[in-house]
Amino acid sequence: MAAASIAVGLRGTLLHVAIVQAALPQGIVPFVFAKEYNVH
Repeated sequence: MAAASIAVGLRGTLLHVAIVQAALPQGIVPFVFAKEYNVH
């Protein structure tokens, strides 16, 4: 998966967010996005 993402040209941040989305429940994802991009 990581090799495919690198081949597509995803940046480390996007890959990290994608992994977080897959790993965490959907309810927590928006909170993680807010923390990642300092929206709060």
